[in-house]
Amino acid sequence: MASNQRPYLCECGKDQIYPHSMSFNPRGDMLLLVGRPRCSEKLCKSSNSHRLSEGEAMCFRVDSRMLEAASTVFRDRLLSPSSKARRLKLDKKPDGVKRDIHFPDDDPHAMRVILEIIYRRYNPSKNPPMGVQSLFNFTVLTNKYDLVSRLSCWTPWWIAAMERHWKRAVLVSDSSEDMESLAWIYWTLGHKPLYACMVLGIAFVSGQDAAHRLIDGNKELCFTDDGGGVPAPPNLPCEVGCMRIEALRLIRNEIKLTLESHLEDSISLPRWCTQGTGPPPRGSDRSVRQAFVAVFEGEKLWPVPAVSDMAVSAKSLLDLFRLHPELPAFKHFAKNDGDFSCGRYGSFWSRIKHILLNTIQLQISPTSARHLEKQSKISGVADFYSRMGVDINSDRPWSVFRIEVLQSTAFKLR
Repeated sequence: MASNQRPYLCECGKDQIYPHSMSFNPRGDMLLLVGRPRCSEKLCKSSNSHRLSEGEAMCFRVDSRMLEAASTVFRDRLLSPSSKARRLKLDKKPDGVKRDIHFPDDDPHAMRVILEIIYRRYNPSKNPPMGVQSLFNFTVLTNKYDLVSRLSCWTPWWIAAMERHWKRAVLVSDSSEDMESLAWIYWTLGHKPLYACMVLGIAFVSGQDAAHRLIDGNKELCFTDDGGGVPAPPNLPCEVGCMRIEALRLIRNEIKLTLESHLEDSISLPRWCTQGTGPPPRGSDRSVRQAFVAVFEGEKLWPVPAVSDMAVSAKSLLDLFRLHPELPAFKHFAKNDGDFSCGRYGSFWSRIKHILLNTIQLQISPTSARHLEKQSKISGVADFYSRMGVDINSDRPWSVFRIEVLQSTAFKLR
């Protein structure tokens, strides 16, 4: 197909190198160029402002009727006179080709997977598993061209492939980038629990800059893209902000409980533990309290500020305790006489991590919940889990631990 063609023209006016070609129908009536071919002029800067890197382009020979039947959005884009699809600058088309269309802003690799699905050639077991960025680009296009309903056969494969990424990201990663991409993927496929989990993950690494904007652990602004227009679920920033406050509140409450109830060092008026009827804190715990205070003072967090005044992320607080495993947690133990005693029980950072994974309830907005429920039915996610006896659209709040059990059970039974 490429041998009969002159190169395309770049925006700078120079010829472009002809992209890799792939035929889905040798007699197809349409050429579909996706992405931006590399310019023959090495110093060309015309594509620097685009999200897709220079040279990312593929040309597909297809049957226009297959695309038009796959989606009304495809049909409108290909046929409408007001379509934003650009016509190619070809002197001579291959025999049988009646139309040539250019989609410069679409990802060519994602479009190839879409065409394989439309032509019923896609087999995920024979292809390398898609990474986060590849699946993100793919779901961007399936959402754009209203093709989510065609994904039901393969959705479980992609959800299983993403498991190692979200497990590795939550409470571990410093960057929110992958989690923002995963949030979009689960938003598109309609996986309510994993979307809520990504809300917590992004909230956990998010701090605030001087302008009260959310920033991740690498000091990069959340929910931004350098000129690429990367989409984000509409309520995600608000949901992340609320979840961040909730995570910080939980951690702050545990800090205050430990300092004021378990380690209070007042000789004139010893405080009894508010959680039980045991003896007042022992004098030997004075050094523990001093260690707590020293850690907070070193991070300029003493006295412990109100949650609304905390610019740090919940992860930075957890890492602070992780680096000081000598800081203990406390627990109340029932004695044989029915009384209670208060004593050290593990490290403080283990307690906080347990609370975040098992106790904190992952909440999302009603608008997001309705959208995710609708998408789960379109993509086949709801049907997949219902066959396992699980309702992923349940109103019952999710925790990270409960989601891990859900995923493990679902894919073990699959």
